[in-house]
Amino acid sequence: VVMVGFLALMLPTSSFAHTLHATDDTYVEAAAPPRGADTRIRVQGATRRGVVKFFLGTVPPGVTGADVGKATVRAFVQRVATPSMVNVHFVRAAWTEAVLAGAPPAHDAIAFTSFAVTAADIGDYVTADVTLQVKDWLNGVGNFGLLFVGTGAKAVDFDSKEALGTSHPMEIEIELIGPPGPSG
Repeated sequence: VVMVGFLALMLPTSSFAHTLHATDDTYVEAAAPPRGADTRIRVQGATRRGVVKFFLGTVPPGVTGADVGKATVRAFVQRVATPSMVNVHFVRAAWTEAVLAGAPPAHDAIAFTSFAVTAADIGDYVTADVTLQVKDWLNGVGNFGLLFVGTGAKAVDFDSKEALGTSHPMEIEIELIGPPGPSG
C-alpha cells in the first residue's frame, strides 16, 4: 500500500492555461454618472477607482481552487500621468457597469496585492498575482471582481473592454494543474 501511494506521488502532472474575460469594467468617482461604456479604466488616488468583474462560466466543469497553480491579472496601460502604485482589493458586493456610479462596491479595506505603473509601461501590460482570489471564486466565494486603487495624484488609464482601438481588456490568466489527460 505504501508503494502504491509513493508511485501515485511520482505520476506526472500537467498544466494548461485558461483565460477569464472581463464581463464588467468601469471606474467610479464622486458625483459622476456610470462610466461603463468608457474606453478606459481610470485609476487616480482615492478619487477615481477601477472595478473589474470576470466571467467564470468558461472554466471546465469540476474545477475547484485546488486545481489552480497560479492566476495573474493582466492590464494594458493606455496612459500614465505620473508613476503610481496600484493597490488591488477583493470586491465583496454585486454591481454592474451600467449602474455603478459615485462610489465603488463594498470591498476589503486592505489591498491583497499591488503593482507599479510607470511611463515605460504605456502600450504594454502590467500584471499582478491574484491566485488566492481566483481559488476563492472557484471554491464558491462570491465572484464580484477586483477594485484597483492608485496611490498617485495623477491618473493611470488601463484599457477597458470597450477600447476598440487597442482592444486589450483586462483578463486573468489561470494555470490549471492536474493529472495528464489521455494520450492522443
